[in-house]
Amino acid sequence: MCCTLLSLMRKRQAVWNLSPNVTAELNEKGELIGIEILEASSFIRDSILEAAQAKMLDFAESHNKSLNPTP
Repeated sequence: MCCTLLSLMRKRQAVWNLSPNVTAELNEKGELIGIEILEASSFIRDSILEAAQAKMLDFAESHNKSLNPTP
């Protein structure tokens, strides 16, 4: 499957490209009515990996500070 589309059955007024593979659809009131994610599996995998790496780096930094406190 090439893409994932979540959309309510409302008339689309505007499209907003959030990133190269993520598009948001807005209605006439500017409310979010749909999100399209191209290559969703890769997008979600990469997002999870980035979040995990950030948490690991934060943990490592706080662990190093507790081992080597600065006066």
